Amino acid sequence: MSTCLCPFWLLEHKSSSGFTIIQSYGHGSDPTTFTIIEQVEGRKEQVIFQIHIASNQENDFIKNLKESFKGTNIHY
Repeated sequence: MSTCLCPFWLLEHKSSSGFTIIQSYGHGSDPTTFTIIEQVEGRKEQVIFQIHIASNQENDFIKNLKESFKGTNIHY
């Protein structure tokens, strides 16, 4: 859910002057978060967002991000 919504959310927030989306694979020690296929492959498909933002706006930006994507397991 958050992967689909996050680009739209970023485009709506003018504090971000741009961002990059990168497909990646995560590795972790908690197999309960992996699907059966991910457990067999030993990795979890993930998406990384790199966001360009002024340092004086980062605290408000992260606060808004936390509120908008509460419960989505986003890491930053």
